[in-house]
Amino acid sequence: MRKVWIKQADLIPKPFYKRKLFIFFILVFVFSVIFIIYQFKFINQLSDTNRDLLITERHRREEMITQAKNKLLDISPQQAPSSTREIILGIRIRDLDNYQQKYPNQLFRCLDGSKEIPFAKVNDDYCDCQSDGSDETFTNACSNGKFYCKKQMRHKTGRGSDVWVPTSRINDKICDCTDCSDEFL
Repeated sequence: MRKVWIKQADLIPKPFYKRKLFIFFILVFVFSVIFIIYQFKFINQLSDTNRDLLITERHRREEMITQAKNKLLDISPQQAPSSTREIILGIRIRDLDNYQQKYPNQLFRCLDGSKEIPFAKVNDDYCDCQSDGSDETFTNACSNGKFYCKKQMRHKTGRGSDVWVPTSRINDKICDCTDCSDEFL
C-alpha cells in the first residue's frame, strides 16, 4: 500500500473542533447558572403576606367544610367529636383509625371483628372482646390482650413484627419494652 501525502494547509486541525464543542458546553453551563439564579431571585421575592393569605384561605375552606359536615349530620359543634387525633397508649399506629370515634353513637368493633361495643366501654377495666382483648389496651382485664410498645423496633423499611407485651406484664415494675412504655404508672 502506497502512502499518500497531503499538504498541511489542506488538513482541518482537530483542536478547532474540540474548542468549538468546549465553548458550546461552557455557554450551556453559564446560561443554566444564570437561569437558576433568576429563578431563586423570584422565589425569594414572594412576600410573607401572600403566604399568609394562602394559609388563611385554606383555614377558611376547612371551616366551611366542617360546617357543611355538621349541617349534614345535624350536630351542634359541641356534640361533634374532636377532629384531633389522640394516640391511645398500647395500640399499634396502624390501628389508630379503629380507636377513633368519628361520629356520635359509633360503636367500637373488636379488631378481629367478633363484637361491637360502645366507645365508653373501651379501656373500662372489663374485657368485652374476649377473643383478642383489643378493647383493653392498657389494662390487665384481658388475659390474651396485647400492649404494643411506644417505640417500635422495626427495620427502616417498615418490615418486621410489631413489638408487644402481654397485658399481664404491664405496670409490674419490670421494663419489658425498650423505652419502658409498659410501665406508665
